[in-house]
Amino acid sequence: MKRIHTILALAATLAAFASCSKENNAAVDNSAGKALSINVGTETKTLLRNGTNVHWSSSDQLCVFDNNNAGFTFKTTSEYSDKSVAVFTCDDYTGGTPKMAVHCCSTYVPQSTYDGTNKISSYLNPAQKIAHKVSYSMFASLAVGEISGEPGSYAVENMKQCFSLLQFSLVDTSVVSITVKGNNNEILAGGVDINYSSIDGGNDFWTSNTTLGDAAREITLTASGNACKVKGNGAFADTTYYVSILPQTFANGVTFVMTRRDGKTATREINSSITLNRAKIVTMKHPVDSGLVYKGGNIVLDCTNAANFRYDNGGTETAFPTSDHGKNYVTGDFWLKGLNQYVFNGSVKNWGNTLNAASGALVKLPSISGYALTEVNVTYSKASPDRTYRISDGENTLFKCTRNSSTTTETKMDLTGTPLNPPTHPERYISSTGEMCVKFILTYTPAE
Repeated sequence: MKRIHTILALAATLAAFASCSKENNAAVDNSAGKALSINVGTETKTLLRNGTNVHWSSSDQLCVFDNNNAGFTFKTTSEYSDKSVAVFTCDDYTGGTPKMAVHCCSTYVPQSTYDGTNKISSYLNPAQKIAHKVSYSMFASLAVGEISGEPGSYAVENMKQCFSLLQFSLVDTSVVSITVKGNNNEILAGGVDINYSSIDGGNDFWTSNTTLGDAAREITLTASGNACKVKGNGAFADTTYYVSILPQTFANGVTFVMTRRDGKTATREINSSITLNRAKIVTMKHPVDSGLVYKGGNIVLDCTNAANFRYDNGGTETAFPTSDHGKNYVTGDFWLKGLNQYVFNGSVKNWGNTLNAASGALVKLPSISGYALTEVNVTYSKASPDRTYRISDGENTLFKCTRNSSTTTETKMDLTGTPLNPPTHPERYISSTGEMCVKFILTYTPAE
């Protein structure tokens, strides 16, 4: 069994990210079992530290392709986490001569492919969770490079970043998600084919490859851990962040949509042309939500876990007790924990960690002033007896659908086109022809 080590030593300045003048090198040793360290250029990185230092994460992985186009996964350890030099190791390398390497989101490393000539197929992640202030997502990096050298001293040369960075900042510190999209429906991320031979000739070196993942025309950014204003609270701090985007020119500009914890949104539409070149950073001069008024956005109630429901038990907010099948229904008002302004009503019980209502019983859904219920998404993921779900206003059926016993996927009921929406009668009820699991997601949209 041969052991291969890959060492990538990274440059330390953000300014160098925008420079393509240096080569990237890494050592691969499959003979003596030693790690060989050599300097690499400035493009290979997974996260920025305070906007200047470039560091690796212990979750980073590489895929190294051999002369038979077979790919092998290389991993690093916590010993090298958050350092500018990291050692990547494959303990079970059975391939031939290493030829090419790719770095991307670790979930997609094993799915990356190489055709033996110039084309590498890989993935730039559109779901970008940012874990550090003044950084981009460690899960949204994509770089490729050739391997040369002899046994004992293989090197990854000219490791090239295949994405660009758009830098932005925020004013509001209750924003929990940011959506970025092009104003001409451009592809921003997803599965891509990379022509390594033309990577330095402009932005036409990549094409979309939907076999590795959908062509993403929107990128969603969320914050976690140290990236938050308060660690782990899910809201972005009022500082600088980056979004990773496939290099291109947005002739009609881009749009940012910020969503706050209270569901309100603000939209910044930039109509001037923006060119994002590979391994370069474009900086928004002002906070993207500066001067904007956050307005009511959609309200989404996740009713998929009975443990989150509460009811009034003699003046005390109480969780539903777990019940035996067919017993212990509680009749009255109930709500989701922390959201008692949105009241349900009905006769329900907690059984098997789902809130259940009797067959045919009406469960009244929350009526939210200024909002209309536009979607009910039944998420029960187990096969069950045939049943029909019915949405009504208490008298008139607004929507119904049948979920047969073989269905284990989501069932979405779109109410946007119902004749009583906006409603003549604002009440909304859900019922089922069988015992109903109150296991769904409700979406309310501001009424016009």
